[in-house]
Amino acid sequence: MNDWRALIMLALPYLLGMRDPFQPVEDPCATSQQTLWHYRGSVSHGALRMGIVLEPGGKWRRLNQGQRLENGWTVADVQPDYMDITTGQDCEPSQWRWMKEGTKHDSKDASGVTADGFRGIGQGKGGLANGR
Repeated sequence: MNDWRALIMLALPYLLGMRDPFQPVEDPCATSQQTLWHYRGSVSHGALRMGIVLEPGGKWRRLNQGQRLENGWTVADVQPDYMDITTGQDCEPSQWRWMKEGTKHDSKDASGVTADGFRGIGQGKGGLANGR
């Protein structure tokens, strides 16, 4: 009689549809990866705008609007300051926004004008006069 009870106790989780606690949790929407991707900005050529993102593995990717990724996500919109991503209909959230992230040196590199009023690279050497 004890053998039947043991067998029922072992089979009960599978009969009830419970998952194996030793297997990774299924994530068909890849929501656990949302915070691991980093939007670094965009590049445009005419009307085409391409987003630059850093994947969880450290690989850089260029993404276009409408592009579908391997995990099922779709790039909905690419703007200079953000990128919108959509997932499947059954996923929660169904859409989210990656804001542009930068490095601590972005503000130094963004101006393009040196301390002596010349536009160029370096410590005021080279470039054009009057900031042109």
